[in-house]
Formats: sequence, structure tokens, C-alpha cells
Amino acid sequence: MLEGTVRISMAPADVQATLSWKRDGEETSQTFTDNPLTLPEGSYTISGHAPDFEDAHTSVKVSAGRPAPAVLVFRKIVTKKAEPVKQGLSLADLEKTGGWSRESGALTRLGGNVVVLQSVPGAGTWSFHGLMRKGKHLVWVVNYEDARDYVVYELSEDKLERTEFVDGRKQSNARHKVKVKLDQWIQVTVGVTQNAIVVQNIQQDANRFPDVDRLTMEEVSLKPKRSFLQGHFGFRIPSRDRLAIGAFTFTPN
Repeated sequence: MLEGTVRISMAPADVQATLSWKRDGEETSQTFTDNPLTLPEGSYTISGHAPDFEDAHTSVKVSAGRPAPAVLVFRKIVTKKAEPVKQGLSLADLEKTGGWSRESGALTRLGGNVVVLQSVPGAGTWSFHGLMRKGKHLVWVVNYEDARDYVVYELSEDKLERTEFVDGRKQSNARHKVKVKLDQWIQVTVGVTQNAIVVQNIQQDANRFPDVDRLTMEEVSLKPKRSFLQGHFGFRIPSRDRLAIGAFTFTPN
């Protein structure tokens, strides 16, 4: 049986590959280390396997007295970086801000002015159950960057008032009629995206006020490149007031 030779070259040249050949029409492959490789005349597939590279293959026809070149090109396997898992927040994360005491499973805090979570988790939905053990307003802040830049919501027994401050200046103000009792548990749900803050729900027993307020970027004079996701979420508690939070979650979008 007549034989010919195959000379194998690889790119990159320093790839440490395991090589094999398979004759067309046959099922089994044979590994080899010789280079040049001597084979009977015919058509073959030369293959290479190397860690961190895609398998390389090339076809070659072997003829007696005529060396055949076979070039194996190895391409790096590209692995996608796993995106970080978006984490939710809970009552335990609020407790970490300090100054809270536990009472029958709820968190209670006396005064402290503005208390915000340190994390800025991005777009998602904030939900909490709150009541005022002492005080006439249940107050929360969204996109709190500092004492001069934030959005504040003040819930009283007959209205919800929203105010935004930019560079210490009041930019917008809105009032909406609601009917709640501040000394009983109230559920509040707030959705935050880059372009909008929506008070999605205020509920107390059978009284429910859906989509109470919506603030969008188009409504206010914002700094360049600002969004509603740059600041923190938290509560404002005047020094003589006493706020209780019975449930608290953040669910990322």
C-alpha cells in the first residue's frame, strides 16, 4: 500500500495540543505524536484538542511522494463573565443603619432625622409597613444623595406631599388626597427606575390608594447626567417622633 506524509503546523505555534487523525468513511480516530505523520494514501481529517481552546480540524489528502500540509488553527474559548446577581434587601439591612430597637418583631426608632441605607441597589421596588408611634407625618426619602439633593414624601392622615430638592432648592411639589391613620400599620410601595419614581400603592386595611404619585425627569430641573438611581432610600424622623417599621423589602428589577 502506497504511503504519503502529512506535515502538521499549528497556530498559535506554542499550543500544547493532543493530535489525532481519522480516515474519511471510518468512525475511529487515532492519536499520534509524529510530525511529519506517515499515512496510507487517502483523505483524512486531522484534529487537535487543547485546554482553553476550541477543537481544531482540517482536511488533508495524502498522496505517495507528495508531502501534504495540514494547518490547525486554535481559537481561544471566550467565556462570558457572569453578571452579578441582583440582591434584594430586608428588614435586617435597615436595622444595620443603627439606632433601631426591636419591639415584637418590628424596628422602632426615636428621632435621628434622615436615616438611609448605605447601599444603592439600582432599579426596583421598595415596600414597607410603617406606623408613627409618635408624630404627625410618616416620611421617607428616595434618591437621597446628601442634605441638598433628594426627593421626600410626607404622608399625613389626609394627604401625601412630595417635594424634590436639587442643590438645596425646591424644584417641585405635589399633593394627593389620601385617608389613613398614622398610628396603625400602613403599607407603602415605591417603584424606582432611572427616569421615574412612582408611589405605586398606599394601603391600610380596606383603604387602598394605587398609583398615588409619579415623578419623572421631564417634570423637574435636574443636574446633567443625574438619574433617580444615584441616591439612597431611607426615612426622615424628626427628633421627637417615633417611627416603627414592621416589614421592609427591596426587590430589584
